[in-house]
Amino acid sequence: MMREDEERIAQLLRDVAADMPADPELERRTLRRSHRRRVLNAGVGAALVTLLVAGTFVGVRALSPSAPTVAADPSETPLAPSSDVDVVLVVQDLAFDTDRIEIPAGQAVTIRLDNRDVSVHHSFAIYEEPYEGFPDNESVLFRGEIVTGPAVIDYHVPPLDPGTYYFQCDVHPSLNGVLVAGPLGTPTETPPVEPQPGLPDEVAATRMTMLDAVADGPDFGALEGLLDPMTFAYNFDDGSDPLPVWRDDPSVLEPIPQILDMPFYVTREIEAPDGFVGKFYQWPHLMEPGSLDRVTDQERADLAALGFDDAEIEAMREFGGYTGPRLVIRADGLWTAYVTGGD
Repeated sequence: MMREDEERIAQLLRDVAADMPADPELERRTLRRSHRRRVLNAGVGAALVTLLVAGTFVGVRALSPSAPTVAADPSETPLAPSSDVDVVLVVQDLAFDTDRIEIPAGQAVTIRLDNRDVSVHHSFAIYEEPYEGFPDNESVLFRGEIVTGPAVIDYHVPPLDPGTYYFQCDVHPSLNGVLVAGPLGTPTETPPVEPQPGLPDEVAATRMTMLDAVADGPDFGALEGLLDPMTFAYNFDDGSDPLPVWRDDPSVLEPIPQILDMPFYVTREIEAPDGFVGKFYQWPHLMEPGSLDRVTDQERADLAALGFDDAEIEAMREFGGYTGPRLVIRADGLWTAYVTGGD
């Protein structure tokens, strides 16, 4: 009877997979420093049947990840790594929260997969080269256990030589990214952003706190202390508390270091609704009227780092203003606005 049940389940999965169209145009909706994602085509339905029915791929040795820990509420799962976890990778709404992972080369690391998709299977694997369709068994360097969300699992990845590799969910190969192993024995770190001259002490302090808070994991408690949720403007919505949205999708904060490394623009004195009167410091300086009349090579490079190509830069010039991610800190150090894009 059990054998018959297994065969019926296997046939059911095949029937379901046959009706699942693979979408070659699937794109990641999250903002990763505003860079466009390269999405690999994949036979999602066929891969799902292979993984769920066969349980593994022929000829690939199983590596031994620890058993998953099921979380009662995926929204409560910690985002930041603990002392024994090197990287946290969140998957939610069929999307990874990043398409780039950096680890030290020559060292074993622990990568935590936080699967927040209820009743959805996800996994984590590392390959030498990207591919389309079924996972390439010859180029696989690490393949972790498949887990059904909501669940958290720690994968213990063996040391990798310095270089660039590729990671993906084997159940949904269109969820993928780049994994960079840094110089042997040296952890990769984001270069520190230098202080900017000309800022009042209060504004400079807020800027540095923001940079520290988004550098590793984001520190939502630190960000919360920089703003007033009753007056903060997030994506043109005045008086909206942005913290719940940011906790749900922290990737929207990733352009902040790039923005704050660009020059700023200072407004005239303005009276705020709470009675504050003073200047507002806006990043990037391209928000200043007329700043796109002549785009310097450095500005073009900065815009390219935010994901804008020459055609999009020209479109902004024709529109008459900068429409990329931007933020505002007023002279007393209060963070008043953050816009991820748009006009």
